[in-house]
Amino acid sequence: MDADQDGFDASADCDDTDSAVNPDALEVCDGIDNDCDGDIDGGAADAPTWYLDADEDGFGADSSAVVDCDAPGADYVSVGGDCNDGEEAVYPGAEEADCEDPIDYNCDGSVGLDDSDFDGAIACEDCNDADATSYPGAVELEDSADNDCDSVIDEGTNAYDDDLDGFTENAGDCDDANAGASPDGVESCDGADNDCDAVVDDGTSCFDDDDDGVTEDEGDCNDASDVTFPGASEVVDGADNDCNGLVDDGTDAYDDDGDSFTEDEGDCDDASAAVSPSAVESCNGADDDCDGNTDDSAAVDASTWYADGDTYGDPSVSQAACSQPASYVADSADCDDADPGTLGPTVWYQDADGDTYGDASQTTDACSAPAGYVADSTDCNDASAALLGPSTWWADGDNDGYGDTGSSLVACDQPTGYVLDSTDCSGGLSWINPGRRTRPRRNRPATRSARACVCWTSTGAAEAKRASTSP
Repeated sequence: MDADQDGFDASADCDDTDSAVNPDALEVCDGIDNDCDGDIDGGAADAPTWYLDADEDGFGADSSAVVDCDAPGADYVSVGGDCNDGEEAVYPGAEEADCEDPIDYNCDGSVGLDDSDFDGAIACEDCNDADATSYPGAVELEDSADNDCDSVIDEGTNAYDDDLDGFTENAGDCDDANAGASPDGVESCDGADNDCDAVVDDGTSCFDDDDDGVTEDEGDCNDASDVTFPGASEVVDGADNDCNGLVDDGTDAYDDDGDSFTEDEGDCDDASAAVSPSAVESCNGADDDCDGNTDDSAAVDASTWYADGDTYGDPSVSQAACSQPASYVADSADCDDADPGTLGPTVWYQDADGDTYGDASQTTDACSAPAGYVADSTDCNDASAALLGPSTWWADGDNDGYGDTGSSLVACDQPTGYVLDSTDCSGGLSWINPGRRTRPRRNRPATRSARACVCWTSTGAAEAKRASTSP
């Protein structure tokens, strides 16, 4: 009967309850007779090798090796290789003594005076006397060994991180003498390829990223666009191409004059804020409202001109214009523009008192006399019909009450030195006037006399000369 179904019945199986125990099983260190040979753990496949460490230096002599699951005693260790188990200072890896000591302390088969690898360096001076490429002064190789015996492996080679930036030349460090240059370095304006992408200073303000000839340090306001740099031509692209702080300035899409209209929006003069589609047209020689017409009739300050046939305009026929049209005048007072003989209106004077004399200070212009107005302007008092127009006054130079017919003026009130009489025959001689009584003529009654001007000759001879027919 095979209870554990391991191919062996109870007569051969030393434990028919465990399928891992049978004559064909592999003996291991587990405290069980796995192969049913009667020897528990004897010849176990995983039994370690133990070495007697007589000098207690942690290494045992290879000649004392014992294979067993458990150490044969407390003076056994699991590491062999001790070439002299009677000397505690001798074991694999021990430091060699000076070059005069004949003992092989590190059990490498050579003593201090030996040059086992024939590289020219004796063992006590050679950091690896088993490798002819390793000795003091040797060229460091990319072999993970300290070839020049300076305790640094592979230094100076592409496999060594000379600048301690975490990258070797083999790992992409383009300058292993500069800790500021490595594949994960940050590019800066220092003339070096900091990120090892084979481009110096790229991505920095001193590098011309867009290859337009200008860097950010030189004023390029967008170093990702080769059409944007100081001095570039501004184009309609929503960008500040010439780097002057203004977008699209000088183009049809920019409001150069600040009047809220661009050329694209109909501004016909984008250099003048007074000119735009919303501006008011005025008479100034410009198309202010950008309607294609300069100083047209819509100008706010356009003058009104009247059709003319005789230098006076017809008020019923007019047009607005900034300058005078042909056959039009500014005057609109023509009373009949079809008749060249009928000109503009007459000045009429108010006749408030109805005496047919008008007040010169109250006027109106009309083609015909309005009610209460007359053509005469000589009324001295338009509030009294009894006071008519002005009188003619004559100069009374000799103050004799008689005026000189050669000097007069018209006035409502008597001017100083003037009288209403004009019969004086001598304005310079007060005693010669029509009111002076003369001598009676011969054969004329003495009771009768005449008013006359008496004129005297230079010799004193009197001569009566009638100057007036008045008695």
